[in-house]
Amino acid sequence: MNSAILYAGILLLLLCGNATAQTDKRMQPLLSALQTATNDTARVRLCNQYFNEWVVQDNGVAYQIAVQGAAIARKMGWPKAIAVFSGNIGTVKSNAGDYDSCMYYFQQAFAVHTANKDAFNAASMLNNMGTAASNLQSDYSTAASYFFRALHIADSAGLQELTIICCTNIANTYFLQENYSKALAYAQRADSVAQPVQYVSRRGEIEKLLGNIYFKLNNRAAAKKHMEQALEIFVATENRMGEASMLGNLTMLTDSNFHYIITMRSKAAALWRDVNPFYLEALINMGNLGIAYADSAYKRSYLTGTRNDATQNELLQQASVWLTQSIELSEQVGELDSRSIFIGKLAEVSALRKDWEKA
Repeated sequence: MNSAILYAGILLLLLCGNATAQTDKRMQPLLSALQTATNDTARVRLCNQYFNEWVVQDNGVAYQIAVQGAAIARKMGWPKAIAVFSGNIGTVKSNAGDYDSCMYYFQQAFAVHTANKDAFNAASMLNNMGTAASNLQSDYSTAASYFFRALHIADSAGLQELTIICCTNIANTYFLQENYSKALAYAQRADSVAQPVQYVSRRGEIEKLLGNIYFKLNNRAAAKKHMEQALEIFVATENRMGEASMLGNLTMLTDSNFHYIITMRSKAAALWRDVNPFYLEALINMGNLGIAYADSAYKRSYLTGTRNDATQNELLQQASVWLTQSIELSEQVGELDSRSIFIGKLAEVSALRKDWEKA
């Protein structure tokens, strides 16, 4: 299951003008800071700083910031800054599931960084392209080629943080291909580099991945330890996408504690709704929350020996709501695999509710 230079410049300037008139109130601190900044160089750096803070919290706000920064960079004619914000816009497009657009922006940025012999940013763009190929197209072969190219640059230039990112991405790719031994080897390499230098935010992703790998290797104690460490890091660093992801992942460790599953997935759903409700993991969480409500209703019926009591009907109603939302959003983004699963579950729920139109 599964993201002409002249025209782009004009479009960014137009978008910037519109965004100023319709800005989210959360943009106000940045806009105030831009007004008091001493020059455009300072303004560009402010935009990049704010983008990095918002990209893990709200994709829409991050996009407004990236567009603002790109317009200033183009006004200055500063190629490196233009490339940085092109990459930032690519990240937003990738988060939104727009593969063609994100690859366009990443490739534009990569070309400039390569010409400038900027190893860190060139390798970062390769990582971004690999992530988009993996997450949005499930093209793991293409993704791996980008990641290994990036790792070669990182190792050659002695870029520790980038080595961590590359190894994590390679481990993720092996994980998705169900090669858990290689996934574990690269995740452990990433962890060994990250721990001595305390890359806290990177360690959150590594702990998350290690938790998932150990879960697949049927080591639930190790999985729980790493997942809880990941959640703690994501909360501390205000990484709401990471937090939402881990809340959902932790429910994999229990099969029948439906109160726990519903509580955790409901918290995750609230976070995904604010960050990016169209993200694949958000859609799956919605559907799984609906399944948890349905399974809770089935369990209640089994334990009490009754059917169609008020509590069971309420649980089935919630199941129907969440499954329907997941199906509708999946249709909008073309996510067919999970959609078909949730349609089948909704039919079961509708039959129990005697809603024959949907059954």
